[in-house]
Amino acid sequence: MAAEQAMTSTTKVIARADEHDIKLHKASDRVNFGSICEPIDVPYLLGVQTDSFDWLIGSERWKKRVAEDEANGTHTVPHVSGLDEVFQEISPI
Repeated sequence: MAAEQAMTSTTKVIARADEHDIKLHKASDRVNFGSICEPIDVPYLLGVQTDSFDWLIGSERWKKRVAEDEANGTHTVPHVSGLDEVFQEISPI
């Protein structure tokens, strides 16, 4: 019996909240991206893919870009093709 009293004394009854107690908040802090007037320039994704593939295999187009890059001195194009990099990493001989 003492165990039952200890159990009932520590147990709390939680009642459901009435509908009147629940406050519904309006989502007034929403960001409206439809009001942005500046268009974003989308990159030419096909060009990015073809340039990446040209670099990977070391095609003639990539070699021309490397030659132009060396002539300009800008160094914006990798000067070693992707497969050459992989082969040098695997077998540095």
